[in-house]
Amino acid sequence: MSQEKKDKKPIQVDEDVELLPAVRQEKSLVPLDPLAAYLQEIRKYEGLTEDEERELALRYKETGDVAAAYRLITANLSLVVRIAMTFKREWQNMMDLVQEGNLGLMKAVKNFDPFRNVRLSAYATW
Repeated sequence: MSQEKKDKKPIQVDEDVELLPAVRQEKSLVPLDPLAAYLQEIRKYEGLTEDEERELALRYKETGDVAAAYRLITANLSLVVRIAMTFKREWQNMMDLVQEGNLGLMKAVKNFDPFRNVRLSAYATW
């Protein structure tokens, strides 16, 4: 650092107020990437077999079981990220795409017909 930067004094705005130089508040060594944090978080949710998926979809369709819908959604979060990656553009925020995809996945679970021989992932993709 130059001697000039070391000798900088706080700017006085008012007699009682003193502005100090901005200090970085982040304490981690690596900057936080929201997408990386999200990807790490969704890794803990395992996928479903075809039978498990059908059972949960039937339970949600017949009884409105929110826990079944939650499990169907969390099992397919990585699908949303994969699809969002195909639409990624330099000027777009990737997390915005993922959030929109998650909303679409929720609508797909709500409208999914488990009596057709189609997996939820295929239905949600279309």
